[in-house]
Amino acid sequence: MSERRYYTNEYRYRLVICKEDYFLKSPVQNQLVEEFVQFMEEHPEVKCIHVLNWQGYGTEDSPYKGFKQIPVGHPYRMSCQAALWRKEELLEILADNESGWDTEKFASRRSSRLGHIYLAVDPTWIIEDCYEVIPYIYTGIEGGKWDRRNIYKMECLFKKYGIKIDFQERGISKPVPFF
Repeated sequence: MSERRYYTNEYRYRLVICKEDYFLKSPVQNQLVEEFVQFMEEHPEVKCIHVLNWQGYGTEDSPYKGFKQIPVGHPYRMSCQAALWRKEELLEILADNESGWDTEKFASRRSSRLGHIYLAVDPTWIIEDCYEVIPYIYTGIEGGKWDRRNIYKMECLFKKYGIKIDFQERGISKPVPFF
């Protein structure tokens, strides 16, 4: 299924990406999201803001307070994790008929060729499972099965809201080998 076709709607400037196997843990920090949108309006050179610093996206200092810069060549420069995007940038790096995994790999390369500024929140400010802009459990499903790495978090979240899930029905992913 093409990632690109989902993002060709009427919104002109910015998009928030959040996939279907992400589960909100608590309310979104709407004020921060609005501040990030305003920041992007004031800084047209910034093409993307990742709202968490997953996989150590932002490794370079940036002139923008509260953000780290994602270097050209980073393997997850484009990620399917929650982010604010300029629509034209996203459409430029997406390609038809790529899976989510292919999109991350190849769109990251395409974005590196463009060399535009991509930011991630500074991990000393926005801290996973402590203080998050969009607090969510990411990668709930891996390869069509419940992701073993996040199963405990999902069980707790679903129980909190009275959601009954038979994890065995879909199946649970196999353990990742540790070498």
